[in-house]
Amino acid sequence: MLDYGIIPIVGTVIWKDNLYEIKELANYLDKLGINFQRIEPLLLTGNAIKNKDILIEKEEYGIVYKTVSTLNLSKMKVLFEEGFPQLYSISKNNVPEYRDRYCLVGVENLHIENNGDMYPCTGFIDPKFILGNILNDDLLNIWNYSDVLQEFRGLTVDKIEGCSTCKLRNYCGGGCRAIAYSYTKNIKSQFPFCIYREEE
Repeated sequence: MLDYGIIPIVGTVIWKDNLYEIKELANYLDKLGINFQRIEPLLLTGNAIKNKDILIEKEEYGIVYKTVSTLNLSKMKVLFEEGFPQLYSISKNNVPEYRDRYCLVGVENLHIENNGDMYPCTGFIDPKFILGNILNDDLLNIWNYSDVLQEFRGLTVDKIEGCSTCKLRNYCGGGCRAIAYSYTKNIKSQFPFCIYREEE
């Protein structure tokens, strides 16, 4: 792909078995000439529900931070734009970005399955969040008037449990709502890997 000018992003889902392989994998991808590696936690959905012991703990989240912050890569950048909002600044040269939300469901995101079913995003493929079917329903009408999307649009960081009083809330944005929901079944719950709240 690199020979044809295609810039790949290698996605890496972090779980117990590869937690201590982050450095080795990043160095390998850097040597291959890969420009970007995206790291994200495992969502508590599908088979992960039956295998919760493979999920990383909140304390292990610090290992990800320490490992990535000490990498010495020649070219590749490690991104945390999905699921690790607290590490977002590492991939953006430590310049925080002000925002009132992290989740872009209903603002930029919409997911369409191969059968036409529409969901808020890939992390909310659940009957509770089905928006309709693009083969039968008007996409523009759903985008503009769906109650589910309206709820997400109104979900700023000030409405997320444990975030409204955090002095860093507008740099983190509250974290991925799909990850929070996968752990708590509540889209307004605190991001499960938050490292800011305890530091206040």
